[in-house]
Amino acid sequence: MNSLKYLVFLGIWIAGVIFYANMDREAIGRSNEKYEREINDLSVPPTLGARIEDPSWSIAYWISADKKDADCVTADEYMDHNAESKTVTQRGHTKTYYLSEYIDSCRNRVKRALEQVTPPVRKWCAYRHTSPRLETLCHEWEQNKDIYISRMNKLDGPTLARYAAFIGK
Repeated sequence: MNSLKYLVFLGIWIAGVIFYANMDREAIGRSNEKYEREINDLSVPPTLGARIEDPSWSIAYWISADKKDADCVTADEYMDHNAESKTVTQRGHTKTYYLSEYIDSCRNRVKRALEQVTPPVRKWCAYRHTSPRLETLCHEWEQNKDIYISRMNKLDGPTLARYAAFIGK
C-alpha cells in the first residue's frame, strides 16, 4: 500500500514539474515576443535595466569586445590536440562537437554582435536626448563601433588563420 502512495505522489510531483516547466517556457516566450515587438517599435520609449543603468556597464563589455570569443578559444583547444571532433557522453546521452562548428561561430562573432546591438542602439539613439545614460550609450556606439569590430577581428583572427593552416588551405 505504501508503494502505491509513493507512486501516486511521484506521479503528481512529475506532472507538477512538467506543468510549471511548460508555464515558464510560455511566459519566457511571451516576454521575448513582447521585447521583439517593442525593440523594433520606435514609438515605444526604451527602458533600461539596472545593470545597463550602471555607469560601469558598457557596450564593449556586453559584446566582449576586449576578449577572445569563447568558441575561438575552444577551436584553439581542439587544434592543440589535433582534433576535428570530440564526443562527450553525459547521463547516457552522447553528443559530438566539431571543430568546424566552433570555427563557424568564431567567424560569425562580429555579425552576431551587430545583430545583438543594432536594435537597442537604434532605439537608444532615437531617445538619446531624453536621458544622459541613453546619450552616453548612443555616443559610445557611434564613436567606438569600428574600434570594437577591429578588436574582435584582431583577437579572433589568429584562430581563423590557424584553422586555415590546420585544414591545409
